[in-house]
Amino acid sequence: MLPRRARVGLPVEEAGVTLHRRPQWWRKVWALVAGSTMAVVTGMIAATIIAFGASWVVITLSHMLKK
Repeated sequence: MLPRRARVGLPVEEAGVTLHRRPQWWRKVWALVAGSTMAVVTGMIAATIIAFGASWVVITLSHMLKK
């Protein structure tokens, strides 16, 4: 069996839409505070992981030099 083709010339209805509303000022402030907090926390976590990794490398290499 051959696949059926889509019908051509289907009726289309237009529907009304609501206009875009600007967000309230407190939502903008909340977004700024939340985004800044997430950036700072992510930076703190990354810095901690990098510092632990660097200190582990230095400690391991200094132990290897002592042998």
